[in-house]
Amino acid sequence: MESTLQKVTESTIDPKAALRGEASYKRLWWYSVLLTSLVALTPLVVMTIVHYHQYQKALQAELIYPISRLLSNTKSSLESVISVRKSALALIVREKSFQDFTSEDDLKTTFGNLKDSFGGFVDLGLIDSQGNQFLYVGPYDLKGKNYQEQSWFHEVSLRDLYVSEVFMGYRNFPHFVIAVKHEEPDGSFYVLRATIDMQLLNKQIQALDLGPSSDVFIINRKGILQTETRSHGDILNYSTVAVPSYSTHAEVIGDYLEGVQSRILGYAYIENSPFILMTVQDRKDLMKNWMSLRNDPLWFLIGSAILILIVVLGSS
Repeated sequence: MESTLQKVTESTIDPKAALRGEASYKRLWWYSVLLTSLVALTPLVVMTIVHYHQYQKALQAELIYPISRLLSNTKSSLESVISVRKSALALIVREKSFQDFTSEDDLKTTFGNLKDSFGGFVDLGLIDSQGNQFLYVGPYDLKGKNYQEQSWFHEVSLRDLYVSEVFMGYRNFPHFVIAVKHEEPDGSFYVLRATIDMQLLNKQIQALDLGPSSDVFIINRKGILQTETRSHGDILNYSTVAVPSYSTHAEVIGDYLEGVQSRILGYAYIENSPFILMTVQDRKDLMKNWMSLRNDPLWFLIGSAILILIVVLGSS
């Protein structure tokens, strides 16, 4: 009797229906695993994306803003250094006529006062309207030299006050001058011309030197280098960095391509002068400490995903 019942029961079980039931169970199991994993991982993915955007903002603030602030401060320092010496020379010219400079002793006294009060002056010369330097105080033999054909003399003749670009001149070394014109009642004029020590500029821009991979230098409005550089050309040659667009304040370009390398380029126009302050920084060096912070959430997401999948699969 029992064997007969077993045979009847076995004959009523449909093998195909059993297979369909097993496939349906597996499909339901995978849906459950997928939905559980999706619910658990979605907040982590959203958190990682939000963190990435916050990281980008923080990177902008921590890399760009300090360079911009240093540029602004250095720009102000350079403008002040030049402006103070321009004002000092302009004051002398306003107070003294051509006849007040009767000998080199008078000019030596004036030169000594300038050096003691402000520093940065290399020499001082008095030049007539024909470009002849008839009085000179300084370390070079330049008395009697004629500057009529030099560009700075033409400029000061037109503008009354002029800050030159860096050039070689009779001294045969890079320097720049500040020249101020004094007009006499009879229509003639004289020019008080001072050579400025280049170290005065170099000291001001050292604050922007952030390491061996950075480069800080000055160019003129034509792109000719006015100071030494590490890797962007020789002084008085064209810079490998193009002249940037004019701006009244410091500008920083966060993703400047130099060849195939990504750099940070900062610049600031020095007002009332021909100079443009430039800085080129290596992004990789500046971002070393930030790279680990950027990758930490990614590793956290991967580790959490693996752990969640282990728990879900193990409990299913």
